[in-house]
Amino acid sequence: MEIFNTRKIEDNNILTVENEYYIGIDLNSEYAMVSYYCSDLDTPETVSTTYGSDVYQIPLILAKNRNDTNWLYGEEAIKYIEREEEIFAVKDFFRIENMDKTYECFDEIYEGKDLLQIFLCKIINLPSKIFGLNQKPKVVISMKKIDRDIYENFENIGFKLGYDNNTFKIIDYKESFYYYMINQSIQLFQNNVMLFFASRDTLEVYKLSKSNKTKPIIVDIDYKKVEQFTPGEDKEFCEFLKEQMSGQNVTSVYLVGNGFDGNWLLESIQFLCKGRRVFIGKNLFSKGACYTAMLKCKNSDINYVYFGENDFKFNLSIKVQNRNQMEFLTLISAGENYYEAKSTCEVILSKGNTVDFWKQLPECREAKIEAITLKDLPIREDKATRIKIVATPISNDSVDVYVEDMGFGDIYKSSNKSWHYIMKMPA
Repeated sequence: MEIFNTRKIEDNNILTVENEYYIGIDLNSEYAMVSYYCSDLDTPETVSTTYGSDVYQIPLILAKNRNDTNWLYGEEAIKYIEREEEIFAVKDFFRIENMDKTYECFDEIYEGKDLLQIFLCKIINLPSKIFGLNQKPKVVISMKKIDRDIYENFENIGFKLGYDNNTFKIIDYKESFYYYMINQSIQLFQNNVMLFFASRDTLEVYKLSKSNKTKPIIVDIDYKKVEQFTPGEDKEFCEFLKEQMSGQNVTSVYLVGNGFDGNWLLESIQFLCKGRRVFIGKNLFSKGACYTAMLKCKNSDINYVYFGENDFKFNLSIKVQNRNQMEFLTLISAGENYYEAKSTCEVILSKGNTVDFWKQLPECREAKIEAITLKDLPIREDKATRIKIVATPISNDSVDVYVEDMGFGDIYKSSNKSWHYIMKMPA
């Protein structure tokens, strides 16, 4: 059994960065963990709020005294609460149902997202304060699940903290697991990889597999939640592991979370270590988020691709003539975060009132063509109608296509007609 040991993949040159500073955060409703990377390090490091401690979990709590303008957070806030009487303290601000909830702090009113912003600002600055890193970091936050409300709240928080979509991103645990693994020695994910994430009473299972038949190699992650789990029951957990591993070719196993605290994993470890590498720790998701920041912010060319729940599933293009050459104009690319992806272009119609859209899955060589008809478009001469096309994903497998008649300069005025179509992933 081993503690998490991250290594760079030399053939991909993932970690060749200079004067860059990246932060990965594991965030849930109870705690946060912060990992960082700069050019002086071989791999990301995780920081503790206590010097010399290997306790990396920062309790999700804020506290403030009436006469103090400074907010305290984490363990320092807990200690402050224990010795002070007149104090405001809050710890449920990350829950999505509390983002818009108002909190009265003495003479001031805060919303949950305001308090989350304060907390994130504190922990993002933690490595800078400890190690004297002066440059502004690229930040990726990893959490269990993302929806549109969460995405929009964090996008707004990032903007208020001085970041944009290229330097402040959120991902889910699956994607964090993916980026963590592709930065490990290839021997660790030669075959399938299993991750067991245990809390006080729940267990979540992630299985990473890959297809070597495509270039780049497509990685898939299956997930399931086990409702009934009791930490400390070694024999029962070992039987569960045997069920999960049955018929599976597993190279390595990761045990993550508070549920594995203590020395109760005896029989289970003996079973897992038979022909597999086994790692135990708590900071995999924060390190995975840090690797994500390093790769996504630099648009690194790597040998793997993962399409997560928030990633668009197919390529959407139109065929255009540009300087007498026929070419494809990509509107939405497979793998783009569908919350962020949006494309606008203007083209001139030729030969009728239809527009062909090319839909292609990344693993397929051939595309499917979906033609849309612009009903009641005014009849004009060939190549005398300019249209605007706006493609906006509404899920990871469907896109809203808006088309608007723009006319043709002073020759033909716009009819002010527009059309909406919903396109789905090709079958």
